[in-house]
Parts: sequence; C-alpha cells; structure tokens
Amino acid sequence: MDCLLFSIFACIAEFERELIRSGLAAAPNGKRLGRSRTGQVARLHASGASWREISEQLKIGVGIACRVF
Repeated sequence: MDCLLFSIFACIAEFERELIRSGLAAAPNGKRLGRSRTGQVARLHASGASWREISEQLKIGVGIACRVF
C-alpha cells in the first residue's frame, strides 16, 4: 500500500515539474523571472520618483513596487 501511495505522489510531482518546465519555455524572450529589483526600487523612491515612474522604469506593477518597499 505504501509503495502505491509513493508512486502516485511521484507521478503527481513529475506532472507538476513538466507543467513548470513548459510554462518557462512558453515565457516571452527577455521576460525577467524571479524576485523584483528591491534595491533599485528603494534607490528610485529615495530620489523622489513616484510609484508610477518607478514601475514604468523597472517594468513592474505599481502594487509590486509599493509592496517591495
């Protein structure tokens, strides 16, 4: 019984891995993946730039820029 359960979980994990791999392959070229640029957001905000200016310059959402800071 334990071996069957382990096999089912292994199949699910392999399926999820393939989903992630195909999603990354389908991402547009030049798309930045991973964490946003927190240091750049802080530096631009300290220089007086608005959240909208920061988001347009770094190509991230306004909400993400606010949340990062």
